[in-house]
Amino acid sequence: MKEKPLVTICLHTGKLKNYPLIENFIKSFLVCNFYENVELMLIESSGSKELRTWFENLDFEDFFVNFSGKKSNIKKRKNISIKKSLKFYDFPETDLWFQCYTKSIQRAINDASGKYFCFFAEDNQFTIKGNIIDDYIKILEEENNFKSFVHFFGQQKYKFFKENNYFSKIPQTIEDIKYFKPSHKWDFWSLTLKENYEKIGSLKESTKDKPHNTIEEYSRRTKDQNFVRVYPKIPHGIWFHNKSNQKIINMIKSNHNNPDFICYKIIDKSEAIEIFKDNMPISTDDYLQKVCL
Repeated sequence: MKEKPLVTICLHTGKLKNYPLIENFIKSFLVCNFYENVELMLIESSGSKELRTWFENLDFEDFFVNFSGKKSNIKKRKNISIKKSLKFYDFPETDLWFQCYTKSIQRAINDASGKYFCFFAEDNQFTIKGNIIDDYIKILEEENNFKSFVHFFGQQKYKFFKENNYFSKIPQTIEDIKYFKPSHKWDFWSLTLKENYEKIGSLKESTKDKPHNTIEEYSRRTKDQNFVRVYPKIPHGIWFHNKSNQKIINMIKSNHNNPDFICYKIIDKSEAIEIFKDNMPISTDDYLQKVCL
């Protein structure tokens, strides 16, 4: 059987206090991921020795070990290859957090080994089990690999109704995979070919005066180059609301005696198809309402 193309999933952190979210991200990934060939790039950009040592000690051939040192019963599937890649980026102390973040994106693009690339902070959780990444690649191939990108996690519901996110309520379909194409706005929290970033060009760095330079510049360039943006009907997980992070951190800490604890309930792709039958991409709000509450 032909080997699947390597997919680089980058997880960036610059805050030691967010270690519970990092645990949650990685454990949920190990449970949910069925895609066979992944590079998991763990990025630390604040100089935290504690986080860097933890990352160095993680062994994805063994059971996952939490930040506290407690070993869980969570492990990747036998047929899954996960290449651990560590990137410790050091920036001037005068850089603000968002400058470190956007600079890390560009470095990660350059350093990634995968044919496909995506970049995340720790405020996401994988919630749907299945070969969702393979579904994403099929969508990209259908929409022209060299001119498309697909959202990886479900967004907060209000974002679907913003002007630049408008999409037809009639989904397009490949096999059992449904997806929607909204109006244009690029984001880095999507899956696309790594080489697409070479065509788009290097990042325009964020500055203290213009913190959104990076995203705004990419959105303009990709729109000018006629890239297609895609929402999958079934995303691989959810994107936390901005005000939820501390609540989730506290929830995870309160379950420290259970090293297997994952914040939100995980379901199979087939179950998600049965639960979410309307012609809308699954949002974070929908998932929390119909599955977790």
